[in-house]
Amino acid sequence: MRSEVSQNVVEEDAPGFGRFLRRPSDGRLDWSPGLSPIFGSAIAPASEAEFLACLHPDDRVRVERETEAFLTGDADNFCHGFRIVRTDGRIRDILDRGRIERDAEHRGAVAAEASRRGYPYRGRSMPMPPMRKAAVGLQYEE
Repeated sequence: MRSEVSQNVVEEDAPGFGRFLRRPSDGRLDWSPGLSPIFGSAIAPASEAEFLACLHPDDRVRVERETEAFLTGDADNFCHGFRIVRTDGRIRDILDRGRIERDAEHRGAVAAEASRRGYPYRGRSMPMPPMRKAAVGLQYEE
């Protein structure tokens, strides 16, 4: 079920950025209004599964793997790039940066279970600048 852009992500967006809040415990995903023009849709995905459907098919498995690695690792911050397929059919490179909101007791092996119980993660998405794309080594066949 897709939802209107969420009012739960209350911080104002800077131009060209949007914010998200994902809650693994209940599968919810909240988007700020700034993500709509980036993703090319006025209707925001309401769940992780709906978000994954926005991704380029060749990037979905990798993004799922990277997200699981972020959640089960020791770092509190994450950054990764991926492609989306906008509703108008255009492909766009996206840079996601964010923070996993967990306490010091939930690191490493227990982090995955802790995240399923409710540790949310939030961040910003933006179109990936070409220089950043080159720096992180993302090369796609077009």
